[in-house]
Amino acid sequence: MDQDPRNEQRPPHQEPYNYHNYQQRQHESIDIDYERQRAAATRDYTTPAVITLILYFVCWLPGIIANVIYYLQAQKDEAMIGRAPQGKGCLLALLLVFNGLIALGVLVYCLLIVFSGAIAAV
Repeated sequence: MDQDPRNEQRPPHQEPYNYHNYQQRQHESIDIDYERQRAAATRDYTTPAVITLILYFVCWLPGIIANVIYYLQAQKDEAMIGRAPQGKGCLLALLLVFNGLIALGVLVYCLLIVFSGAIAAV
C-alpha cells in the first residue's frame, strides 16, 4: 500500500511557493502600518500630561519617569505622522519647569554655600 507522495504533509519550509500568500501577507503588513499611523495621529497626550503633573506633586521620581516615557512616545508619534501630537508641548513644559526648578534650586543652594563660606572667611 503505497501512498501518493503528493498527499504527504510537508514541513512549512518545504511547501511549494505560493505567490498569492506572499501578496496577502504583504498587504496585511501595509494595513498594519496604516493602522499604526492612524492611531498615532489620533493620540492625545494631554491626559498623560495631567497624570504626570499629579505624579510630580506626589513624588518627583515617578513624575520624571512617566514624563520621559510619555515624551519619548510623543516624539515617536511625531516622527511617524509628521506633526506634533496634542499634549506634547505640555509634556515638554512639565519636563522643563519641574526639572529646571530642581536644577535651579540645587544651583542656588551651592552658590549660597560657597558665598557663605567666602563671607565667613572675611
